[in-house]
Amino acid sequence: MKKRMTAVIAAIMTLAMATTSFAAGWQKNATGWWWQNTDGSWPSNGWVWLDGNGDGTAECYYFDRNGYLLVNTVTPDGYLVNDGGAWVVNNVVQTKQLGPGNSPSTAPSVSYPTTRSSSSGSSSSSTSKDGWYGSRYRQNGSYLKNTWKTIDGDRYYFDSNGYALTGFHTIGSKTYYFNSDGSLRKRSFSRDGYYYEVNSSGVITDVIDEDEALDELEFYADLFSAFE
Repeated sequence: MKKRMTAVIAAIMTLAMATTSFAAGWQKNATGWWWQNTDGSWPSNGWVWLDGNGDGTAECYYFDRNGYLLVNTVTPDGYLVNDGGAWVVNNVVQTKQLGPGNSPSTAPSVSYPTTRSSSSGSSSSSTSKDGWYGSRYRQNGSYLKNTWKTIDGDRYYFDSNGYALTGFHTIGSKTYYFNSDGSLRKRSFSRDGYYYEVNSSGVITDVIDEDEALDELEFYADLFSAFE
């Protein structure tokens, strides 16, 4: 019962903290720029169309695995971005009309470019080196597939196509949650009205309905007060 009570209380505290909201938009620190979503999360490890000034026209940006914007370089998959981080072809910024109610600040739209840059003779990038290429990881000349891999202290699982998993997945008989950058979540968390208990190996060991947890907490509170 003590363990259950601890989990219930943790779920309640997480639910209370989950009400915190954030302003979507560009953020900057000593390392670089990133985009913060309204829930406090940020895009990483790929492309995102973003309308930073709210004019209905989005530009395409590439964020690294830590969520920082790439600028004035060639992305891991071989596209050119300018000094503002926007995807360019022949020095022209590529844009996308979003239309009313389709702002990436509330519903990020992830999409890779469809035309390779050929300007400045620097549109190509070597794919022979080991390391991250978008959400895939190259090792010894080929992409990892159907396997676990620890990279820079974080744990990842790559599917049959070589892409790092995100979200909930059952591997073998165990269920895991992978963050948006593909890294395995190793701490308990709250999502969509449920509290997920996670052990140090990243395995989800229990799922608690937060509404039921509130009722259960009230029950124990009434029970304890009856003995006072």
